[in-house]
Amino acid sequence: MVRVAIINQLQGGGATTAAKEVLEWGPGKGIEATYFPRGERAESREALWRELDAFAPDVVHLHCWYQSWEYGLISALAARWPVVFTAHDPYVVNQYGIECWECFRNGFCFGCPALGPLRRWRPNYRIMERLAKRRVSRALDVHVICPSEWMGRRLSRSEWGKQPTSVIPYSVDTERYAGDAPRRARVGLPETGPVALFVGNMYSPEDHRKGLPDLLAAFGAVRELVPDATLAIAGHLEGVTAPGGALVLGEVDAERLVGLYQASDVFVLPSHGDNLPVTVLEAMAAGLPVVGTRVGGIPEQVVEAETGLLVGVGDRAALSDALALLLSDPDRRDAMGRAGRARCRSRFSRDVSGEMHATLYRRVADENS
Repeated sequence: MVRVAIINQLQGGGATTAAKEVLEWGPGKGIEATYFPRGERAESREALWRELDAFAPDVVHLHCWYQSWEYGLISALAARWPVVFTAHDPYVVNQYGIECWECFRNGFCFGCPALGPLRRWRPNYRIMERLAKRRVSRALDVHVICPSEWMGRRLSRSEWGKQPTSVIPYSVDTERYAGDAPRRARVGLPETGPVALFVGNMYSPEDHRKGLPDLLAAFGAVRELVPDATLAIAGHLEGVTAPGGALVLGEVDAERLVGLYQASDVFVLPSHGDNLPVTVLEAMAAGLPVVGTRVGGIPEQVVEAETGLLVGVGDRAALSDALALLLSDPDRRDAMGRAGRARCRSRFSRDVSGEMHATLYRRVADENS
């Protein structure tokens, strides 16, 4: 058995779902894994060290550690154990804003569009934080996992590009989402009419990364073409006002979420910045066609006109047209849904992703034994 210590953030989201996957498939592939943080708050650095020493990992696998510990923790860990790091977002080279996902200014953050004109071309907090991260990252010797080819290209333009890198996609329990659809009323959906499902978080009224404001604006035009259509919105939502025909469900538990995927007709994610969204994989596993944007790793998940439809970022007219097309055409969406489920099983299943992770863990452990 290879012992792997998973270190992540306290908060949820797709990165946490992906980080915890090894706990599910690990035992079947010779991986003994433990997960940090263990409780409702992150351990102190001293407590974390004691628990790691007791576990004696062969590999430490870092995810979004910088949400719950200081950024420099990676240096201390890499000095003591072999470290693998999965890049879920661009924070290791920039910030969290939408403008950072596709930004090429990885070196210094000069000219940042998120800052006022007078602050863009002189030292500011973004520049200083970028340089501090760069000093840490340039001295590392770790193996980087990129869930998408896009993230690999994103990091290759920075100091992270000098680290050995593997592209290993996220995994999803394909069988869990493949069951029969529950009665819609049981998961809070109307019994009649086609349903488009959005799953994502909007942590403030200004948090537009998942594109929910675009979707809400576009859905009015969808209702003109498909009057009985419903838009179901699930997630942590702040400042959302639903238009006619929309249901704001808020945060839902895991069992209900599976039922929502199974009972819906189309999944929609008009994201402005993303890596390889787990929600898209969950929707594909449930047999839903996907309407998404040509951003990040989404085009690596959704095959245009085969498993779904892709539109430009912020193109609300194209978004409403794509949704209306699928919501009004059961045969087309069924064919796309079947193709998406087959693609998910062949490329994003636990067996495929788990084997790639396990092979890497064994190689890293052997190289450092």
